[in-house]
This record gives sequence, structure tokens and C-alpha cells, in this order.
Amino acid sequence: MEVPMLKTPEGILDWKKTEWILHPGNPGVTPNVAHCVRLLADGTGLFELRCHYEGDRLIRTEMLELDRDFEQLTDRQRIEEMLLGR
Repeated sequence: MEVPMLKTPEGILDWKKTEWILHPGNPGVTPNVAHCVRLLADGTGLFELRCHYEGDRLIRTEMLELDRDFEQLTDRQRIEEMLLGR
């Protein structure tokens, strides 16, 4: 299936190969995207990824494992309580 490129106010959305996304010298991807891709590719758990910036510079990331029951939640208030209470 061919998916067209989409231009948005935040930038361009486009399907790219993993190698392109993870290349350390790639200025077309924000630093936190590589962390997300690696986490998704591993596929062994359910995580919240927190990215901490100073200005435009990524200084630290945190991966917090979530309970598997989190995937089944539909109550927005309960979801917010679980995430914000961490």
C-alpha cells in the first residue's frame, strides 16, 4: 500500500526506512524519535517514554514500564491518574 507524504505545520509526515530514522547524523528526525523506534522494535513490553529537553536539546529519556492492563483502559480520568501519578 502506498501512503502519500503529508505536509503539516509541525513538519512532513512520511514513511521512511528504519535505517534512515536511526542514522545518528540525520537532521530530519528529532532525537526522541529514535528512542521510540527502538522501543517499538523491541516489542517486549508496554512503556511510557518521557523525553526531557533543555531548549531544543534532548538531555534525558526515561522508559517507565506500564502494567499490561493499561492497554484495556477506556476511562480517561483513570488513564490520567495512572500516568500523572508516576
